[in-house]
Amino acid sequence: MELRDLLPEIEKSILPFLESGGMELVEMSFHGRGRTSLLRITLWKKGGIGIDEISKVSRHVGDILDQRDIIPGKYTLEVSSPGLDRELRTEADFRRAEGEKTEFFLNDGTSVVGEISSVADGRVNIMQGEEQVALPIEGISKGKIKIEF
Repeated sequence: MELRDLLPEIEKSILPFLESGGMELVEMSFHGRGRTSLLRITLWKKGGIGIDEISKVSRHVGDILDQRDIIPGKYTLEVSSPGLDRELRTEADFRRAEGEKTEFFLNDGTSVVGEISSVADGRVNIMQGEEQVALPIEGISKGKIKIEF
């Protein structure tokens, strides 16, 4: 059995804890094999997740996985947040970025910048000044939050 085959069972085991803390599972993956197995979990929470909360979640998720003995052998657990520079590709990614100024790279090679006002029905609605524009998600190759200082 491949370790990645365990991901649905791991997700089912940790989701109640994550959801009770207002967190959303963004991504989960296994890397390596045997003693070098790494379980990487990426979480999102409105308002962000601080390092203390990441540490607490890491300990608690590790305890859940160890108690249920889901992963055979040794592994390393890495828990993190997506970070502002993570590419946005899915409807859920765009929804998590609501209210953020974002650059959208479109499939036709052009780009558009605007603040995400809402995401629904396969569209990302953005504000460009006073004008609202709807972008179909299937027409977006990726998005990046514009970090302004």
